[in-house]
Order: sequence, then C-alpha cells, then structure tokens
Amino acid sequence: MHSSTRAYYELMFRNLIHEKRGDEFQDFFSDIMQLAHGGDFVRVRPWGRTGDRKNDGYIISTKELFQVYAPAEMQAAETVRKIREDFAGAVHHWNEHFTKWTFVHNAWKGVPPHVLDVFLELEQSHAGKQLVQFTPYDLREIVFSLRDEDIALVLGPAFVAPAPSQINIDEIRVTLEQVARILPEVTEPISEVDYGKLDANGLSKGNRRLILWGYSATERIARFLANYAFDPELGQKVAATLRAEYLWLKASRMDPDEIFAALLEFVSAHRKHSPDVSIAVLAHFFQTCDIFEAAHTFNE
Repeated sequence: MHSSTRAYYELMFRNLIHEKRGDEFQDFFSDIMQLAHGGDFVRVRPWGRTGDRKNDGYIISTKELFQVYAPAEMQAAETVRKIREDFAGAVHHWNEHFTKWTFVHNAWKGVPPHVLDVFLELEQSHAGKQLVQFTPYDLREIVFSLRDEDIALVLGPAFVAPAPSQINIDEIRVTLEQVARILPEVTEPISEVDYGKLDANGLSKGNRRLILWGYSATERIARFLANYAFDPELGQKVAATLRAEYLWLKASRMDPDEIFAALLEFVSAHRKHSPDVSIAVLAHFFQTCDIFEAAHTFNE
C-alpha cells in the first residue's frame, strides 16, 4: 500500500471511530469482522421481542461472544452498569456456548479504572470465562490486516497523492467558495507563516505526511487566491472560517489528529471523490498559521 494511501486511511479510520455511535458503530465493527473472519463470525442483530439476547457477534471457532458499546461519551457508572447487565444476559442466554466475553468500545483514550475492577470481579466469580476489552486500536489492527480491496470497502476509495499540477483548478474554486460560505461572526487576526508548527502540534506521522504533500500544492492554492478577481477577499473568508472551526474543535478537547480529521471532513463536505484538493487547502492554511497553533506558542 502506498504511504500516502495508508496515511489517508489512518485518518479516515480515526474519523469514523470518532463519528460512529450506537448502532452505526456496531454495524461498522460487524462489517470489519465479517471481512476478517468470513463465515466464522456470526453477525447478530435484534429480532422482534427477543432482541439480540446480549450478543452482538460471535466467533464460532473460539467461542468468543462480543458486546458492543459506543456512547457519545463514556461515563464510569453507566459503563459499569452496562457491563454487568450485558455479561449477566450473555451468561443467561449463551453460557454453554462461550468461553470469552469481549467488550467492544469506541474509547480511543481508554476506559475508567472502574471497568478493570468489574472485569476482574466478574472473571473471578465466573470460572472458565475470560473477559477482555476490544479497543479501537484492536479494530484498527484488524482493518489494516485486510486485503486492500476490503479496506476500500470499509474506508472508501484509495487515495494516492497526485502531482500538484494535476489538481483541478475548478475544484479548488468550488472547495474554497463552499468553505467561505460559512463565515463566523467574530474572527481573530491572521498570523504570519511559522514553519516550525508542523513539529510543534503533535500530529501523527501519517497526518504530517499528508500535510507535507499538501505543502507541495500550496503555491497553486495561493496563486489561485491571488488571481481570483471575482472575490479578492476569498482567502481571508476561508481563513476566518477554518480558524473558527479549529477553535471550536479545540475547545471540544479533541487531540490534534482528531482535529485534523474533522477539519478535512469539514472542507470535504461537498466532495464525494479524491480528497487531494481538501488536503491541499488544509495544508495551505496550516502553513499560513490560520489553523492549529504556531510553534512559538509552545515555547512561551
């Protein structure tokens, strides 16, 4: 797999984990497991009054039963209640058929210590049963073990960075105009270029690779903005919009990679094909310090 394709897929995977909740996350998980395990994985869905009997998926060969939990925000008390209730239901309905109970969740940054407590307690009181958690990192490992064509089914068409000269000027125009339409009421002054910020913002190697590719196309973006007579303020409008969106995402306590993924989705909202223009636009405004933090702010 090409390095730019892998970097883009890493970004898309993180974004999907952040976006999908509840049934959507369960479907995402099940799609991946079916691709990875074929007929050995049984997808279970609620059925009439019987529901799913506390079983969101099952691997026949290993007798492993999965329970999926993907809330908008994980709360300790609610998570512990959910684990107790779902494990008790699994024991009631499937006791003789499973030896491993796997709690699948969407928490990138880990679970409360209460979860470990209840896992140890339940495992101790149920001899022969193993309780484990299945994190987004585990799901990521499975995704990238799939064949390329199956990864594309899960994460979308492959992206291979084109030469900057191949970026369509009309798509640049449409993308910038779409972003500029969402103007914030209050904007901040735009800073000067700060080339140290790529090292300072804590982005993953994959996202850094995408931005560095985008840097090669920033001259094309800048030239378009400088010569766009229809709206000479288009660049400032886009800068203000992206800055406002960045500050909102930062206030939501997202980490830099989550912010980058969300900004790419924001810029790509009207586009259904290759993200080359969107990445180039983000790289341009990253380079000009309109989004993310200037390097000097980390040294003060």
